[in-house]
Amino acid sequence: MSWIHGGCSVVMLAALGWLLGACVPAGADDDDSSGPVPADSVEYYFGTSTISGVTANWTETNTYLVRRSLFPAASCITEELYDTGEGTEWLVDLVVDAAAGTFTLAFVAGEGSYTGTGTLTGAAWAWTEWESISTAADGSTVQSNDSLTDDPAGGTRLVVSKMGRDSVGALDWTAGEVFTEIPESEWLERFAEVPGR
Repeated sequence: MSWIHGGCSVVMLAALGWLLGACVPAGADDDDSSGPVPADSVEYYFGTSTISGVTANWTETNTYLVRRSLFPAASCITEELYDTGEGTEWLVDLVVDAAAGTFTLAFVAGEGSYTGTGTLTGAAWAWTEWESISTAADGSTVQSNDSLTDDPAGGTRLVVSKMGRDSVGALDWTAGEVFTEIPESEWLERFAEVPGR
């Protein structure tokens, strides 16, 4: 994975042959407001993901570090997820149309990949909810509903629910995820302990 702080991970996407890495040039007007473009920002989270099979009876829970980076001038959002136990890396790149409240995405999960589209709810670059549907090469899909909520202990929580369907549309699995925002310093300490880092 190529992490480029300050822009989308276009190197990784180009290697996959996707055009989604072609972000709007820096300084381009990506919404219909006359105000200044917000500054880039990075959010750090730690939490759990529990996935359960529907067609087969199984459940698996893992802990993840999440780094969510917003690049308004480039109309991009990058989400990195790292399994703290196995070291598996997941990468989601979103190309955003802030004025329309929509995005396209490229999602790399292990050896598989998905592309999809989604919608955003809330003020531009301060969205509180978003949802998407992504499709893999074999026709299977993932529906994801994400929201930012207040953490009772302070700070922010990223709450995610997902449904996976097979190539004929049958529900295959569901997942629930809760990630709590943490300081960058804590995130980096935990990241250093992830296998393979």
